[in-house]
Amino acid sequence: MVNGWFTRSRVEGLKIEVEIETCDLQGGPRTLVLSEPRLWEPNGVSGVHWLPDGRILYSASRTGESSYTDRNFWSIATDPESGKPLGPPVRLGDEAQNPANLQASADGKRLIYVYSRFSDAAYLGDLELGAMRFNPRRLTLEEWNNWPFDWTRDSTAVLFASIRNGRYAIFQQRIDQQTPQVLLSGAENYRRPIFSPAGDRLLYLASATVDYFDPTKRVMSKPVNEGTPFVLLTGAYYYRCGSVPSAGCVVAELQGQQLVFSELDPVKGKGAEIQRVDVHGGDWTVAWSVSPDGNKIAIVDEWGRRGEVRILTLPDHAVGTLALRGWKWEAVASIAWSADGDHLFATAATGTSSVLISIDLRGNMEVLAEPKGGAWLSYPVPSPDGHHLAYMKRTFESNVVMLEHF
Repeated sequence: MVNGWFTRSRVEGLKIEVEIETCDLQGGPRTLVLSEPRLWEPNGVSGVHWLPDGRILYSASRTGESSYTDRNFWSIATDPESGKPLGPPVRLGDEAQNPANLQASADGKRLIYVYSRFSDAAYLGDLELGAMRFNPRRLTLEEWNNWPFDWTRDSTAVLFASIRNGRYAIFQQRIDQQTPQVLLSGAENYRRPIFSPAGDRLLYLASATVDYFDPTKRVMSKPVNEGTPFVLLTGAYYYRCGSVPSAGCVVAELQGQQLVFSELDPVKGKGAEIQRVDVHGGDWTVAWSVSPDGNKIAIVDEWGRRGEVRILTLPDHAVGTLALRGWKWEAVASIAWSADGDHLFATAATGTSSVLISIDLRGNMEVLAEPKGGAWLSYPVPSPDGHHLAYMKRTFESNVVMLEHF
């Protein structure tokens, strides 16, 4: 007789495998009930619960992205004696949720769970007077989720991606205004926008769906004023550019446990390989940034070297380590060079909260923002003139919900 269930998971780069299996208390025989990569969320496998009638309840991403929200309840019927599935999975409603800590009543007729949601907004702080006068304010005032990526080269507007009505689009908002301007939206999903060093071209990611693993992903290049966009690269690539006209761009891809950096021309595409750097996690747990002059890359590995920043110097391809003095957090989650290239901005994470810090090139740190209430900070983006720093602030909300008649 089957007495329990368990999940098995494996993550290798962009490939995620998650399975639900049943077995007896001796560990065998095991029966595969479901193979579903959408069970994965950023902290691991999502909530799963086995009801007395044999149904297994679970939550899965609606979009295929590894996210905390935008998830649905599903159930799959199993034979309580053998543990074998009795049919295909069935979706329980259309409402987007993030169910966690699933607990059913003894008769299996009621289910309680913790429902969580988050809101992402772009914030803006003043760098001219140091940490004591950073005084961040909210830049994007709408309720859509927004992620800043770059600035116009005159430092007057922030470039960000936003998911609205189920699709990603690209916007630009002046820092003295409250309403953004649409730059790219339409039939596809457009995200990760950055300007070329001269500011004359827009690089962005296009894909048919919002799925993180969508094989249609393309790195696009488009003239800022007039002209037709074209494909620079096809595949799962990340790209960054310096912010002065003489700088270059860099593209990276994950190959096994190495991040491979190559030159990137905004018109001609991928060029010569620069260097390979060992990493511990997937490409979404490694953050990197190109210095304004395009000569250095700062790299942080959330799952590996947690109290340090590695710096790759492009002229000689050497990789050095910058130890962070007085380090007390769990991981560095994101990184960016300052406008003058003399220091770095990063977010340091602890559990469900994080801080925004400034790091000089000797490893000394200064906290710029430490929000209360468990907010999460990411995507620091300094303005080219060095006067401002944009970043994303994620706030959380959780409630207990009861589900009946399912």
